[in-house]
Amino acid sequence: MDGKKSKFEYESFTDGFFAVNKDKYTKEQAVELFLEETCGIVHEIITGTVYFGFGVDEDGEKHNCWWLDIDYTGSSARRFPVWVIR
Repeated sequence: MDGKKSKFEYESFTDGFFAVNKDKYTKEQAVELFLEETCGIVHEIITGTVYFGFGVDEDGEKHNCWWLDIDYTGSSARRFPVWVIR
């Protein structure tokens, strides 16, 4: 994590995505959290990033919140790696 501290633990996002901080939880712990919080079935586990900031959701509403990005391939001090489960 290179000294960065994230307040992000885990959160459910749209389209059935559930993200868990990769620097704080193992893959197995992430799956346990997913099952506890959602009572869902694990279909896949991938990696992604989250960041906190302003953005516009799919309904055109502006928000200042955590955003999940599963396609981001660059690096940024504002982004944190996550396990993405759905």
